[in-house]
Amino acid sequence: MGLAESQGGIAYFKFGPIADLYLVTEPEYIREILVKQWMKTIKWERLTQASNRVTKFNIVFLEGEIWRSQRKLLTPAFHTERVQGYINMMKAHTTKLMQRWKTNHVYDIRQEMTALTMGIIGEILFGIQDIEREATPLSQAVDTLLSQFIMDAASLIVLPKWLPLERNKRERLAKETLISYLQDIIKIRRISETDHGDELSALLFATDAETGETLTDKQIGDELYSLFVAGHETTALWVSWALYMLAKQPEVQTQLHREIISSSGDKSLLDRVLKETLRMYPPAWSLFMRRVVEEIQLGTHIIPKGGVIYISPYIQRHLPQFWNNPDKFEPSRFEGDWKEKYPPYTYMPFGGGARVCLGANLAELEAKVILQIILTYYQVVLLDQNQSVQMDGGFTLRPYPGLDLRVRERL
Repeated sequence: MGLAESQGGIAYFKFGPIADLYLVTEPEYIREILVKQWMKTIKWERLTQASNRVTKFNIVFLEGEIWRSQRKLLTPAFHTERVQGYINMMKAHTTKLMQRWKTNHVYDIRQEMTALTMGIIGEILFGIQDIEREATPLSQAVDTLLSQFIMDAASLIVLPKWLPLERNKRERLAKETLISYLQDIIKIRRISETDHGDELSALLFATDAETGETLTDKQIGDELYSLFVAGHETTALWVSWALYMLAKQPEVQTQLHREIISSSGDKSLLDRVLKETLRMYPPAWSLFMRRVVEEIQLGTHIIPKGGVIYISPYIQRHLPQFWNNPDKFEPSRFEGDWKEKYPPYTYMPFGGGARVCLGANLAELEAKVILQIILTYYQVVLLDQNQSVQMDGGFTLRPYPGLDLRVRERL
């Protein structure tokens, strides 16, 4: 953060002897990179290699024509009409959790939200209503693989996977658990040839109108992995951090509860709370790292071929030159025509340019449904007034060591 503030719109630093990194924080420069000159960059090979060692995050790491073709095939799976059809499913899973909660009990909210969103994404992706039965082994597999990804991406020296190390053994078992689970589902559904109205069906029946091309089982498996991780981890964290901030500001929580139960239909505060939470605690806090393959000029700055551009949503949303009191939770920042107050690309919750997140609408809808139902039935309360939660910046921005809150049933 200090580097970004002291060096201005572009801050230079080295990643050991491996790469020259350029932290870009000037909004106009970010727009230039994401919209106008993104073809001059590719995903940094360090991240691609780390991904390939655990499993493919697929479209996130594809480039060029292969990326364009696959994104075209995937887009129909996220059409607004299909996403809107998941609302009742989200409500049913969240209501089921509310029926299990007990008043005045303390819950690790992050764990509760992770189990909830895993159940929702399991039904959205695969049409499986009780994937929670598999939650523990699947969650452990995902955590193992993501931890290994971060370790490999951040280490100056990456140890070969053939070494007989315990961590390599854990990684192989996790990979086998997840991939075999997904491939078994795909095989069964291929045989049925029935559209179940879920994302797997959308992928199985996706066809390029021009070429007639379809996705292979391998491509579908890779995408399901990516969607499964992003579809429950990021939304679970988004809602968890929102509940934590509402527990810290009970007056905002009370106001939001009144809005939710009112018949006016106005959900503007809900929208502002979620936007402000995403500003302060972006789950995908530090993912944009791309290598320059053709020299890029940004204002008076030149990023040479071979340099690595780094854009951090967390850093970008905490810079005091753009945000007044950036470490304070203030949903009012997003009142009215808030976009006129901030330069474009100061706040881009789901990325920007050609590679904007495909699942943005799904994540936002799910977060709104979950938060509305929870706050309809329960109030979330800090364990004590001095309670604070640290941030663990791994693959996603998680609360550390956990996020314990007390829930009280609303009468």
